[in-house]
Amino acid sequence: MADLNLVVRSRQGDREAFSQLYLEYKDSLYRYAWYKIGDPDYAMDAVSDTMLAALEQIGKLKNPKAFSTYLFRIHAASCSHYVKDVIKAKESEDLSEVESGLSANDGDFKALELREALAILNDVEKDIVLLSVSGFNSKEIAKVTGYTSGATRSKLSRALAKMRDFLEGKYEKQ
Repeated sequence: MADLNLVVRSRQGDREAFSQLYLEYKDSLYRYAWYKIGDPDYAMDAVSDTMLAALEQIGKLKNPKAFSTYLFRIHAASCSHYVKDVIKAKESEDLSEVESGLSANDGDFKALELREALAILNDVEKDIVLLSVSGFNSKEIAKVTGYTSGATRSKLSRALAKMRDFLEGKYEKQ
């Protein structure tokens, strides 16, 4: 994903190179955060927190080739913070209140359906699916999650099957 040269230059303190990395990753980070947290404002906050932490710690990155894994590990922790500390305050709100920022157009309806399908997954399955749609392969996902690449592929397959069944109306809660 990331241009190795940009990572190396960022490690040497080049802010312009880091800005380029931000531009390259911000959309993937936002998508992951939005689906994980469920709130667009908090998703942007999580992206900002992630990039700030990455900027502050990039000098500690030993292998520049592992930048995307490094970045998404930071991001997963940042999103977990928001899920635990910020979103729990909204637990009493129903789904329509959480989704109040969405309009009723078809694209937003499909996004809402996907969010509902993601909601049936456990946290591990959700992370694996979100990392996969963010462009990570099974080896990279394995590094982020701590599972083997085979276990990652298996968990992804089961999670996608659950989501498909849910979207087709065949899902039964276990």
